[in-house]
Amino acid sequence: NGILQCILRGIEKLYGVNLFSFDLEEWQKADSLINKNYSDIFTWYQDAMKQSNFSELIRPVQPEFYLLEQSSENKANELSFTHTILRIDPFLDFWNVENKRRDNLAKVAGVDPIDAKSWRAFIQFYTDLAEKNHTTGIKQLQAYSRDLDFKFHKDEEVRFRGNLNHEEIKVFQDWVMNEFCRIANEKGWVHQIHVGTNNLKNSSPLPLEDLGKRYPQMKIVMLHCWPFFEETAFLAKYRPNFYIDNCWTPILSPEFFSQALDTYLNF
Repeated sequence: NGILQCILRGIEKLYGVNLFSFDLEEWQKADSLINKNYSDIFTWYQDAMKQSNFSELIRPVQPEFYLLEQSSENKANELSFTHTILRIDPFLDFWNVENKRRDNLAKVAGVDPIDAKSWRAFIQFYTDLAEKNHTTGIKQLQAYSRDLDFKFHKDEEVRFRGNLNHEEIKVFQDWVMNEFCRIANEKGWVHQIHVGTNNLKNSSPLPLEDLGKRYPQMKIVMLHCWPFFEETAFLAKYRPNFYIDNCWTPILSPEFFSQALDTYLNF
């Protein structure tokens, strides 16, 4: 529903076409205009941004994004108005014995991550690569699959590859997350974290307080937040490196967004 609402509103604002009318000629008009504008995508991006009063974009990307081949002109054009955010959630699944994606990334990095030392070098390679491409931070979606309590573990407590059980996977993910956070802390990066909207039993933001204390120079941006408005407000008020981003909430439910603002202002 949220994606549909954004697409319909965006096309109406940018092209003056109301797709809700279900008029075939209107849909064909939109299709023709979109094809024309996408022939010069970066010019169109900037024209559309002016219409929407956007100065810059923040774009979450997979690690493979930084390996794409494109002309230096196109790359410079895109990066002139785009700040990337490195999605780190794929790295948390690289514990299994057979993993083509991990192996492909390892080949590029020249490092096979099999233990603490090689994993640190592997992570460092991709965070450095992201930084060279003007990244502003990291992003993860772990709240959709597990809790947000990322405990600190010593190297010898971690199994880095194999047929891991549930607890061993969690320890591995905790370790990888802490390594990314350590680097983000050193660089003063933002860390976007999904909170709520799914997996509600385990997507409360409160366990993130320990992560924020452990890495005080890393700015934690809590995304979406519903239904944990009070919990996110508490963290943003009392922890100096916590921030709130209610993206999607105004589209999915204006009433919930109003409740969120009331809660934040009262805090």
